[in-house]
Amino acid sequence: MNISFFTPSISRASGGVGPAVISLANKLVRTKEIDSIYLKTLFDGSEVSVVPDVDIVVDFYSSIRAKDVGLSVSMILASLVESSDLTHSHGMWMATTMAHNLKHLVRSNPFILSPHGMLDPWILQRSAKKKKLARIAYENYSWRHAACFHALNESEADSIKSVVPGARIEVIPNGMDFGVSVPCKNFSGILNILFLGRLHEKKNLHALVSAVNSLPEYEYKRRPFVLSIAGWGDVFYQNKIESMIASGHPERFRFIGPVFGAEKEALINDSHAFLLPSFSEGLPVAILEAWANGLIVLKSEFCNLKEAFGASAALDCGTTEASILAAIRNLTEMTPSELNRMSAKGFDYACSRYSWDLVTGQFISLYREILK
Repeated sequence: MNISFFTPSISRASGGVGPAVISLANKLVRTKEIDSIYLKTLFDGSEVSVVPDVDIVVDFYSSIRAKDVGLSVSMILASLVESSDLTHSHGMWMATTMAHNLKHLVRSNPFILSPHGMLDPWILQRSAKKKKLARIAYENYSWRHAACFHALNESEADSIKSVVPGARIEVIPNGMDFGVSVPCKNFSGILNILFLGRLHEKKNLHALVSAVNSLPEYEYKRRPFVLSIAGWGDVFYQNKIESMIASGHPERFRFIGPVFGAEKEALINDSHAFLLPSFSEGLPVAILEAWANGLIVLKSEFCNLKEAFGASAALDCGTTEASILAAIRNLTEMTPSELNRMSAKGFDYACSRYSWDLVTGQFISLYREILK
């Protein structure tokens, strides 16, 4: 099989979508079932988030306003002469959608749509006028003619159904590499809590910072911790966060900024817990990374992966300052042995559901079924 991946960006500015797309392509191209993968994307001036495999053919295209419009005539024209059997398009609301639309119109090439959380209610409320225009210009055609939608979880599938009733939806999660056993963590002493992700109001970092600042000093001294903030994104939002830290308890924080590669791996390895109080997610790869590395995961229900709560693999931090503070208190009151048990449960839960062997097998079966 020859597969095309279309996506607006694989750069570091793409948040979690770029790494998820490249990681999937890298794993698929190493299987015997996939002959070639052609990855078509826009160039926005940033470095790639994850290095594509040497066997993946990557083409970058110039565009009009790559970050918020993404209209690329060269990408659209190139799609017409490209020889793949199936197109897998990642992301929505960008004019890159026109490329797989025209390819389908002219060559009847089937395509799969992976919204990556971009049809969730919180996202739909943002820039509603722009999204209405995008629907008229290219998304409605794409939604009507897609061979199927790919959802990362049942919650995203429900969001897709509410917007595109009657659409065929297949649920396949993101994947992750796991070791043989859970990495050992020393949960004695000062806890290192990690926030790792894009600096955007969707991630609700401001509520997390407020919660940490609001913890009474006597409680903090009894079980101290440090919140490390690593990420990139909106400059104004970052300034807001840094101002909140400076005017509160700066000794409780460590603002790191962007981290990638070995620096990112070292940061995760040095952390004990991962906290994401997001308002909207698809299936956060960062949470899978946290579980794979033995971290205690605290997350909101909007990060999906809801079954993790029942499996005692994660703590529910909610999205309010009060609920986040309660979750942090819960974390800091646990004994080292309790934390070690929860670390193991998180690892086992994720390994049994999100290993790459399981995920790539599901995608290959889906591709073959569509191409019958």
